Amino acid sequence: METGCWRTIGVWGREEPRCPELARVVHCRNCEVYLAAGRQLLDREPPAGYGDDWMADLAGQAPRRPAEGSGAGVPRGDELLALPLAAVAEVAERRPVRTIPHRRDGVVLGLANVGGELRLCVSLEALFGDTRPDPAAMPPRGRLLVLARGAAAWAVPSTKRCRPR
Repeated sequence: METGCWRTIGVWGREEPRCPELARVVHCRNCEVYLAAGRQLLDREPPAGYGDDWMADLAGQAPRRPAEGSGAGVPRGDELLALPLAAVAEVAERRPVRTIPHRRDGVVLGLANVGGELRLCVSLEALFGDTRPDPAAMPPRGRLLVLARGAAAWAVPSTKRCRPR
């Protein structure tokens, strides 16, 4: 089938007859053609000069280095975890966490848009063996902590309101 069939004979299309694979896969997002199109989109080479503006902006900035031994408190339920401050890339306002199809359990909660970049949103509760929080049940106001190491970065939502002790 042609790429983009989901827009014509799939679940988002209006043409008849419908895709014969829908009886087997139920929804286009479960189909191999849709999956291959998504992989092709994400695996394509960036255009020439992509990122040059960013590199020019970043080249003029000196990296900030935290003091040795400094730490940060990360809310995890009623507890606080100590992390090296160098691991904290950003503290951002709470963003909607969009679930990933077929990934509704485990440590990954979904994707969050932080500063125009999609970040994997992870649950520290699930990572340390506690009950995984429901993203829809999290408080509307809160923070996202962006933890980074090298090129990898993850968002960790606060699951409860933090109050000074």
